[in-house]
Amino acid sequence: MYIVTESKTENFKFTEWQIGNKANDLEIKGDYFTEKTTKAIFAKRLFVVFSSKGYLQRLRDLGFKTFSNVIDESYDDIVNGAERIQAIADTVQQIVDLPQDQFLAACEPRCKYNQQHMAHLARTAADRWLPQFYQYVRTP
Repeated sequence: MYIVTESKTENFKFTEWQIGNKANDLEIKGDYFTEKTTKAIFAKRLFVVFSSKGYLQRLRDLGFKTFSNVIDESYDDIVNGAERIQAIADTVQQIVDLPQDQFLAACEPRCKYNQQHMAHLARTAADRWLPQFYQYVRTP
């Protein structure tokens, strides 16, 4: 299990070519995704995230699957920092108290899916971004 802390920042906008969203740009307000979250995803691990309200929902909006099938993710809806930390601690305790074999088996399909989805997004971004980068580098 990874406990991820993501920092607050200015509004950060993922454009269509960055995430491959065919419908519209997806604007993420108040926080962003860093190597901390992607490390957990690429390692195929369950993650609990301490960030601003709605962080897990924004991950779901990007096509990732969170772990509401096995843990209480209601902490994602809490605005108050102290209450949010307590709810995250309660969630971590819930994880510790679960039978580990059953718990890991329940998490595995989502962990595998998230890793594959992240790899797809990375390839999509690279396919769209690299030609633009090469054109920029080659321009005198």
